Amino acid sequence: MADVDYYEILDVRPTATAAEIKAAYHRAVRAAHPDAGGTAGMFRLVNDAYRTLSDPRARAAYDAEMGTSRPDDVAHGAAAPPESDWGEEVRWEAGGPEPHHARQAAETLREEDFLDYGPSWSERWVETPAGKVATRWGGWATAALFGALAAVLFLAPDWIRPEAAGSDVLGWLLDHSLVLWIVVIIYAILAVYAFLGLLWTPMTVFHLSVLVVVVVGWPLAYWSLAETRERLAFVGVAIVWIVYAAAMAAIPVWQGARLRPDGLT
Repeated sequence: MADVDYYEILDVRPTATAAEIKAAYHRAVRAAHPDAGGTAGMFRLVNDAYRTLSDPRARAAYDAEMGTSRPDDVAHGAAAPPESDWGEEVRWEAGGPEPHHARQAAETLREEDFLDYGPSWSERWVETPAGKVATRWGGWATAALFGALAAVLFLAPDWIRPEAAGSDVLGWLLDHSLVLWIVVIIYAILAVYAFLGLLWTPMTVFHLSVLVVVVVGWPLAYWSLAETRERLAFVGVAIVWIVYAAAMAAIPVWQGARLRPDGLT
């Protein structure tokens, strides 16, 4: 049996005509492209599926391996029933070798028929020992950093706002624990989605914005009011935040890079 169901990846039936496969490929390749929210691994699978199913000989060999058959009228160009449920997520366990029929089909296609990218720096790095450790334990380390920052908000607010500071928005927020809890919980929920890659871009922009406010705004607003210990405490908290924000940006990207199938260059 074949390793991957290419018909499922393109969301077509085994009886699909060449025109339907080409149309399905154009839909799938746009959705799977990393710039459109897909992953490098899924993007390559879509291209492999099209390489195989668009070539009659490779498709015939693939059908024989899969144990599927096509009626003669469909094989000669008759229309197949319209497709439904387009957009259903396709899952595939990466790590297997490239099927022989995919390599065979790649030789028969022109370069302009499909887009192809080699592995990026991050895709190569995540396969190194350091990369594997980072992707395996990075999530737990990021959660620990978030817990440390939340503890500072509730238990040591003077580390981020001097006691001598007057009335302002930050002081009001720190003085109202219920409101602060609501803000932290909402942020934590959004951070989980961002860590899974669903809200990666807006949360990365948010973290960069907070970093700018911290680096520029805090010294302007509080430096002259803060005591030496408060300044040192703030610098420590700022460093933890920078590491946390960098991890929130990097770990999801590294985890996505690990989804890329091995052996596809």
